[in-house]
Amino acid sequence: MKKLLLILVLLCYVSTKASAQHLVNELTFIVEHVNTGGTNNPLPKSPELPPDAPEATLEDNVLTFTSSHDDYTLTLLDEDSEVVYQTVVPSSVSVVVLPATLSGDFELQLDYGGNYYFYCEIAL
Repeated sequence: MKKLLLILVLLCYVSTKASAQHLVNELTFIVEHVNTGGTNNPLPKSPELPPDAPEATLEDNVLTFTSSHDDYTLTLLDEDSEVVYQTVVPSSVSVVVLPATLSGDFELQLDYGGNYYFYCEIAL
């Protein structure tokens, strides 16, 4: 009986350790206003409220949207602010697999074509 209990404890430890190696990171997006570049824009009568940021997680190179979202243009920028990857993410898609060939630190941007876009830092 003691051997069986020991085996069960060891199996639980091994399975817990194996699952801890795949970290699921909940992403926290920052909302940024799109600069149109014009200074002659009339002031709005009331301030525009920024949109709610999407909820998403990143595990390895798999981005998963955990809430409904708009159609986005997803862009990855490297440390030199160069575009290294870009794709369209329709609102019907909840999982995006980022290229496995990318590794390092990136800025992930989600642009829906409005007055704002969302961004965060990720590590692949």
